[in-house]
Amino acid sequence: MTAAPSSTIRQLLRATATQNNLLVDNDRVQIYRFADTAPELQHYLLRVQLPPHTSLRAALKSATSLTPVTPLVAGMHIGQPLLALDNAPFVTIIPKQEGMSLADWKEQLAEKYAHTEAPYVYAKMEMMEHLLGLADNPFTNILDEAYRLERNGRETDYTSGNVLLSPDGKTLSVIDQDEPELLNPKSPFTLAPSYLHLTTIFDIGQRTSPELAARYEHIYAPFKQKIIAAWREVNARYRDIPEPLAFAEVSDIQGVALQSPPHQLVLQLNRLAQRAGIERSN
Repeated sequence: MTAAPSSTIRQLLRATATQNNLLVDNDRVQIYRFADTAPELQHYLLRVQLPPHTSLRAALKSATSLTPVTPLVAGMHIGQPLLALDNAPFVTIIPKQEGMSLADWKEQLAEKYAHTEAPYVYAKMEMMEHLLGLADNPFTNILDEAYRLERNGRETDYTSGNVLLSPDGKTLSVIDQDEPELLNPKSPFTLAPSYLHLTTIFDIGQRTSPELAARYEHIYAPFKQKIIAAWREVNARYRDIPEPLAFAEVSDIQGVALQSPPHQLVLQLNRLAQRAGIERSN
C-alpha cells in the first residue's frame, strides 16, 4: 500500500528520515532522499549531522520552522545548505547533484577487480586513465572553486567522498560543502590543501608487486601533472587577487513553518536555488 502524502512539512521530514530513504550513512553525516510521497522534492536531499546524544526526532518535535541559511554563495555548485531547522542548524536541506563520488566509483571498480592481487590499485588506474582521456582538464573547475573559496576565508573538503563525477563521465564537481561560517583569511594564501587532496585520492595506497607498481606509476605520473597543470592555470588566472565570491540576496525569503503544507517548502527551496544560480538535476 502506498503511503499517504504528508499533510505538513514536519510529517514529511519524519517520513523522509527513515532507513528506506537513507543514501549516505557514515560517522559524519546521514543524507536522505525525500519520501516517495513528495516527488516534487526529488531535486533536494535532507542532510543530518547530529551532535552526540542528540535525537533527530526530538529536534523535529521542538523545531517550528526551516529558515534560509546565510551567507549563500551564488554561482557555485558546492552542495551548500539552503534551509536549516530553526533550533537545529545541523539538520539542513541541500540541492541534489547527480553523479557518483570518486569514493563510490573506486569501490565499484574494486569489485570488478576483486579477483586480482590489488583491486584498489587497478580501480585507481582505471579511474586515472578515464580522467586522462578527457578532452578538457576536469580539475580546473574544482580547483578554481577551491581557490576562490579558500582565498575568501572558507574551508573546503575536496576528499574522494566529496568529489563527484558527472553522469556522462566528463566533468568533476564537489558536493556537501556544508560549513557556512567564514574563517580568518589565510596569509600567505596557498592552494596546497585542495591540490594535495586531489593527488592523494589516487595514491597507490598499498604495497604491491614491482611490476604493478611500475604500471601504476606510468599512469600516475602524467595524471599528477594534469592536476598540477590545472593548479598552475588557476594560480595564474587570479595571481594575488582572485575573483571575489558572490552572495545571493535572500533576506526577503522567509522561513517556512513546519506546520505548513509541503508545497510551501518546495516554493521556498526553488526560490533559494534560483537566487544561488543552482541548476536543478533532471
